[in-house]
Amino acid sequence: MANPNFSAPAISNKIASDINSIQGLAKLIARMRGDLADNAPEGTIIFNQSAMNFQMKSGTVWNALDNGTGKYAFNVDRLDGFHANAGIIANSIVVRDSKGVIPGNISGRAPNATQADKLTTVNPIAKGGTGASTAAQARANLGTNNVGNLTAGVLPFARGGTGRTDGSANDVQTPDVAVDANVTTAKGRGQLGGPALGKRLGTDANLFIANGTYWFNNEHAVVNFPINNVGGTLKVSGYSAYINQEYFNHSNSGRYWRLTQNSGGTWTPWYRVPEGLTDNYTTNSSVVAASAKALMNLKAYADTKLSLDGGSMNGMIGGLRGKYVSSWESRCINSGIFIRENDLVGNAQSGIGYAPSIGFLWNEKAAGTLHLQSDGTFSFKKQYGERATVDCYAVAADLARTSQYLRNAGNQDMRFYWDGQAGQPQWLWGSNDGVNIKIWNPSNFSVNYANSCNWANNAGQATPTIYAAWQSHGQANLPAGGTWLWLKYANYPDRSNFCYCGVAAGGSWIGDASGIGGKTSGVSICAFKISQ
Repeated sequence: MANPNFSAPAISNKIASDINSIQGLAKLIARMRGDLADNAPEGTIIFNQSAMNFQMKSGTVWNALDNGTGKYAFNVDRLDGFHANAGIIANSIVVRDSKGVIPGNISGRAPNATQADKLTTVNPIAKGGTGASTAAQARANLGTNNVGNLTAGVLPFARGGTGRTDGSANDVQTPDVAVDANVTTAKGRGQLGGPALGKRLGTDANLFIANGTYWFNNEHAVVNFPINNVGGTLKVSGYSAYINQEYFNHSNSGRYWRLTQNSGGTWTPWYRVPEGLTDNYTTNSSVVAASAKALMNLKAYADTKLSLDGGSMNGMIGGLRGKYVSSWESRCINSGIFIRENDLVGNAQSGIGYAPSIGFLWNEKAAGTLHLQSDGTFSFKKQYGERATVDCYAVAADLARTSQYLRNAGNQDMRFYWDGQAGQPQWLWGSNDGVNIKIWNPSNFSVNYANSCNWANNAGQATPTIYAAWQSHGQANLPAGGTWLWLKYANYPDRSNFCYCGVAAGGSWIGDASGIGGKTSGVSICAFKISQ
């Protein structure tokens, strides 16, 4: 609303079509009053400051002039003679539609455009454009597709640059501090550009735990390298305490790697990286790896062999051998073949079904099983559980105990004791052919010598052959033939007397005792013939 403190209205740039509206507004202003007296004439207009609207009296009621819309019907849709319009109409003021969008396609100069992609012509570089209709051509026109076009300016460290104008990266700052002359530069650390000289940090590979690439001559690769005193390139990469080293020998003697998980406190051994693939699965080379084809060939070969899940095989198993162990307790598990109880039940079961065993088959008709029972004894059984017979020759054995018991023809165990007994047994073992062993009653025995000597309970008198003689000088001869029991008595007047006895063949000379004899000595001989 215009300032009310004016002396007279003044209108410039009069618009003839707005005169009627101005006249209607002036009449309304003339009818406005500042009071709400009930005696105000009908048609009086006031501004209600409480309701903040214009009201007109109708009878005794004051009604808002906006008809409940909050808007007043003043015709002001033209500015400088132009109507506002939401459509595409010439010589009109553009109004945004209900979506807040300016309607239609606006084209023309850039100052009047709202979207660059609506431009119908190419804006040249000289006018601030790219001179292109595609992104690729725009980059080419502006030279941003070729780093060689960047010939001026310095990109500082803070912006990721080098801070230099000559392109060198020698002075790029790094976060870690190295113990060398270039303490904080990339040249000293080896992160950028060519490898750094490792000797600046040392000659021990364990010292290199910071990321970087380092060069070593032979004389500088001294300690903890894959092959000491062989130069090469060391590449270090890692994070926190986990660090990986790769080493490439310059002598073409291999490529190696190792790890540490505690910032170099301890390292794994150096492992050589395979340098190629081979299709030969039988290779024993440590520098080539098996190819997929080699693994397939190996599987095909393994399929022709005995499965680890069991099965059957043909041919001999040769060369099985265990490990020398002096202790009996641990010798079993170091044998060439180790057979465990079935289902690995341990001490849980003792049934024969769990016994470790070796089976023998003959033409699917005869079978035998050697198994270890839970009490530690071996049992050899036939296919239906009866005891099997073991036929062997044990004469040459160190211990000829071929069985715990001998069995008789009645299939009974017999026990033999080395224990002397008094009296006479009722039966004695004997044999007539050395093969069949039987028993005899000793009361029926006949002893040949006892019959011929006739010395028994019913014998009358035995008359033996007796020889008696006296000889001087202590010597005598026995009669010829047979065997004699002789007694000799020596009589020496000048010394003690002696008596001798013995058994000798007939015709033997019975001499004197050593150092005994003399003219005055003599002997008395008595002999009994005891055999013919």
